[in-house]
Parts: sequence; structure tokens; C-alpha cells
Amino acid sequence: SNNKTDSTKNTPTPKTDNTQNEQLFSYEYKSSKSLIKIEYSIKGNEKQFVKLTGSSTSYDISLDKKYIVFDDAALNDIILADINGNFKNITKQFYKSYSTGQVYQKDAVLKVNPNYIWSLKPHFTNDNRIVYISQLPYFKRQGEFYLWSANFDGSNHRKIGLIGSDFNSIVYDGYDSEG
Repeated sequence: SNNKTDSTKNTPTPKTDNTQNEQLFSYEYKSSKSLIKIEYSIKGNEKQFVKLTGSSTSYDISLDKKYIVFDDAALNDIILADINGNFKNITKQFYKSYSTGQVYQKDAVLKVNPNYIWSLKPHFTNDNRIVYISQLPYFKRQGEFYLWSANFDGSNHRKIGLIGSDFNSIVYDGYDSEG
């Protein structure tokens, strides 16, 4: 679903690398609270993502450079974009507690606790998943962050485990070689 998203724009930027005949272009992702610019290059007939600019936005580019995943930090959403400028919100929209059977809707939880981290810092893995950081499944404990994974299509969200209490020190470097 593409809720709360959706304007894209494909505009050339004035940068050109004449030595390799590479041109830079950009897409714009707009939500109700964010404007994020995603740059890609075209060299010959090959398109590749280059970088993303936007305040407080974490992102990762797939190994083949055909996909980019980023967080819309203002909305606690994770967005996947393909090289053709198609955007998909792959955020888990609710959490069901297996112990109580209660369902917690993302928007309702964030309305009550706007500082809650539902899903941020996405990253591609070598086994075709996306991992991200969340405070799920706990709503009353503060300061604990968990690693979650999801498929490219936003399905099969699974908690992997507790990874720490300092959000800013969480990095993914060094883990991809082991899947």
C-alpha cells in the first residue's frame, strides 16, 4: 500500500560527468511530512541509484543498485523504491500480541507516543530481505531496540532479536557476509 505517500518527479540535475558520459537525475518522494530527493545516474542504458538526500533519513542501496530503501522518519515508515521511480510503503501497519491477542495499530501507537520508534534504519541483506530497527513488541519499556526483517514486498515481518538501547550507535556493517 502506498498510504501517505506519493508524488514522484523525474528531473534532470545539472551534473554531468563527460568523461564517462554519465548523467545524474533524481526522483522526489513526498509524504505529508517529508520531501526526499533520490539521485540516480544513467550511463549508456544503465540506471543506478547514487544517493539520497533528506533530513533525518537513513537509507541503503541494493547491491545491484536497482533498489533503494529508506525511512520517512517523520512518519516512522519504510519506503522501497525501484530504479523506475516506483515507491512502496513496506511498513508493518499493526502489531498483534500473541500473549493477549490485542492488535496495536501503528498510527494509534504513534499518536499516543510520538517518540516511539516503529520502524527506522532499513538495510538490505544479502539474502534478499530488508532489516530495520523497532521498539516493537514492547510499548511500555523504553530504550530497548529490536532488529526486525521483512521481505522486499513488505510481507513476513519477523522479530530477530534485541540489539541494544543506544539507537544512534546501531550500525549494520560487518554482518552481511554471514547473511
